Amino acid sequence: MATSETIQIKVPWQQVWNTICDVTKWPMWNGALQEVRETENLNEFSVRVRGLGWVRCRVVNQDRNKQYFQYQLSGKGNQETGTIELKKDSEQTTVVVYTTEHRGWLRKIVPLESMSSWRIGRLKELCETNRVFNINGPGFAHESI
Repeated sequence: MATSETIQIKVPWQQVWNTICDVTKWPMWNGALQEVRETENLNEFSVRVRGLGWVRCRVVNQDRNKQYFQYQLSGKGNQETGTIELKKDSEQTTVVVYTTEHRGWLRKIVPLESMSSWRIGRLKELCETNRVFNINGPGFAHESI
């Protein structure tokens, strides 16, 4: 199952890019994650997912010039591939397209559309205010463009 969300963030694309590439900040905008453990391999790390425990995550593709970032979480019979594309809207505004594809049993019990919307809304809050106010979980509504 795949979902895609688009949102406008009122900061330069470089700031959004830096937030996405800093995996230690992922639990701030991806509320499903509780903790990140980096490894010696900069493209692989472990994340603790609420209700699942520790799973492996790796950066599949990271291209600053194309403003394209792709990751893959896998473990416990589930797999999530996430793609984040940035598009410069103006000098101070970035359009973010966040696409996720899920495989495994989790997609049958979790409202994945709401989860993607919640994550991208939290990313917007983090980039614009350096804080996350929406901690309530899936169901967060945001203005899509």
